Amino acid sequence: MSSRIGNWVTMKRGMWAALFCVVMCLSVLAQTFVPEGIPRELARERAQQVSDVRYRLSYALAPHAATAAGSEEIRFHFSPIRAEALSAQTLLLDFREGTVASLKLNGHDLPVEIQNGHIVLKEFLQAGENRVDVEFAAPIAPAGKAVTRFEDKDDGSEYIYTLFVPMDADMAFPCFDQPDIKGKFTLTVTTPESWTVISNGAVVNVVNARGSSSGAPPGLTLDSPATQAHFAPTALGASRDERNFAASELGVAPPGLASLLTSTQRLRAGLHTFAPAALESRGMSVFEKVGVQSDTGRVGTALIAFVGKGQAQEKVVRTNVDFKRTEFAETKPISTYLFAFAAGPFKKVHEVKGLPGLYVRKSKVDKAEAEAEVVQGITADGIKYLSEYFQQPFPFPKYDMVLVPGFAYGGMEHAGATFLREESVLFRTV
Repeated sequence: MSSRIGNWVTMKRGMWAALFCVVMCLSVLAQTFVPEGIPRELARERAQQVSDVRYRLSYALAPHAATAAGSEEIRFHFSPIRAEALSAQTLLLDFREGTVASLKLNGHDLPVEIQNGHIVLKEFLQAGENRVDVEFAAPIAPAGKAVTRFEDKDDGSEYIYTLFVPMDADMAFPCFDQPDIKGKFTLTVTTPESWTVISNGAVVNVVNARGSSSGAPPGLTLDSPATQAHFAPTALGASRDERNFAASELGVAPPGLASLLTSTQRLRAGLHTFAPAALESRGMSVFEKVGVQSDTGRVGTALIAFVGKGQAQEKVVRTNVDFKRTEFAETKPISTYLFAFAAGPFKKVHEVKGLPGLYVRKSKVDKAEAEAEVVQGITADGIKYLSEYFQQPFPFPKYDMVLVPGFAYGGMEHAGATFLREESVLFRTV
């Protein structure tokens, strides 16, 4: 009798073990397979699923920062091609070597998880129009990254530029990084005020920290009038780009876009001391921009950051903030590897209507001026010849040449903004 009971118990245990194995196997099979890189099968499938892509990108570039803080809105049309229910379908977005602070799909928060260089979009995908919102940071380095930094030994200036060919756009921002999924790009870049930004599209607006702007629509007014030398200023509220810029300077992750200080604050402008009445959100970075008036009567702004847990630690990021925001027009549909930007104290030389724009680093302006007209003329003649030969007008609204120091190749022909190795065109890099 006891042996029969023992056999029965052993059989039941075996059945439960087998059932557990089946459940685990089904669970594993149900999980999304995330390949490394972009194999041909994934590229073919996405090309059928994804269309009408629009990228709205915003970067904050701080001097000598190890990362570029960014925010992005991606809109695209999704066409389901699998037989399974829409709620069970997934879509892979490409992003590697960076970090993601927040992720939303059609207004729903998604867990942030990067697998094999991909972000998995699931559960809230819908047939037709979709929207992805991402807060991220991309690495910047002197070499080996899609966003590269060059420091000019002649005058200590810093230059930042991108190089995505053939498959590195996903190191700079989340995207569908394959040439046959083209997208329209709208770019905004926040930089130090002395920097110039060049990209594929034309500049449509520049807003600086003093409240002045060029172009339309009218820019933000960042200064708040003051009536006393020492006062409780009105909080102006730092924009997302400003918080990202401050976070880059502090070397901390961008804040969670929540909880600016709303309590009464006091700033003694002459001494630049700041005493918060209460810190409403402890344990995170909190940024506030306030109007200030110095003892000399000058009106300006100060951007304040609180970093630390428990007892708040304050740090004045900068007073009379000298950054600016450059906004670019939307591009025509282009592949991700053809999107680009360069930023730094570039100078535009020999600016003549009808000739391509030519940008060089500021330490080389005098040398460039002597040869600029010839370079521009040859380029303009080449564009005219090719347009007539192919009976196709130049398809982009402008053509700029950016002479990039230390560029990895002889040149990269981005749409509307070709980056060229400077020593191959005008002069040698020392």
